[in-house]
Amino acid sequence: MVQQQSDLLPQVSVKPSRAETWARRKITSVMTQSILQGDSVPDAAMRIRSVVEMDRRASPRAARTDIIIRKSLTSGGRAEKNDMV
Repeated sequence: MVQQQSDLLPQVSVKPSRAETWARRKITSVMTQSILQGDSVPDAAMRIRSVVEMDRRASPRAARTDIIIRKSLTSGGRAEKNDMV
């Protein structure tokens, strides 16, 4: 039936919704503020939850991942260059 009437399936949207774009910008903004102020992972997670509705277990993972990624990007491999690894 689906093969005969393909319009029954939901169409995939490549363009993100306005709400998703807004949420990404706000999360990026609050994470930048958290890192600049030296917030801990729980504090950064609380900031994320204040902007978007996110589970209490998901927000620390998101905050921790973002902090680790940003720190590794800003270090630029300095530890490897200085034979610290």
